[in-house]
Amino acid sequence: TITAHKSFGPVGVGALYLRRGVVIDPLAQGGPQERKVRPGTENIVAVHGMGVLAEVAARTPLWSEETLRERGRVFRAALASLEDVRIVTPTEGSFPNTVTVLCNGFDAETMLVRLDLAGIAASSGSACSSGAREASHVLKAMRLPDREIGGALRFSFGPTTTTEELASAADTLRRVLEDLRSRRQRSAARGGAHG
Repeated sequence: TITAHKSFGPVGVGALYLRRGVVIDPLAQGGPQERKVRPGTENIVAVHGMGVLAEVAARTPLWSEETLRERGRVFRAALASLEDVRIVTPTEGSFPNTVTVLCNGFDAETMLVRLDLAGIAASSGSACSSGAREASHVLKAMRLPDREIGGALRFSFGPTTTTEELASAADTLRRVLEDLRSRRQRSAARGGAHG
């Protein structure tokens, strides 16, 4: 599967490459103009936009993989230095511009709100599961403790993201965690004083 918006193309259009002879079972029946594979009319403007994107990409690489890998190394190093943070995205065999971390003992939604207020965009899972309150099935399959999964954050960046912006994101996460840790300690101290 290919999606256009991940490489500066229009949102809402993609392509599916099928090897000759492969038959797919559609989720919804379409008309004969769509070979009964999908319903509705194609968004021709978006399809054309994706075609233009493909032509441009054939001439000029849109993403410098080496640049993304280098920025990923810088970002990983900054995140690895943070207390209570563990990187779970493997270095090899994964997208170089996506990093998932576990913030042990912290709530992802709370961190996301704090990061957003500071101008840092992150997620607690893949975009495909946005709005879902259920823990990531991938992290569950890795048999990670629920305490860690509840603090999972996913960061991704593009070719225009600078190393300074990545350093700022890691530093902002550090400050958010320090503040949440401090609040938790104060709350525990008050509870102990009354207990």
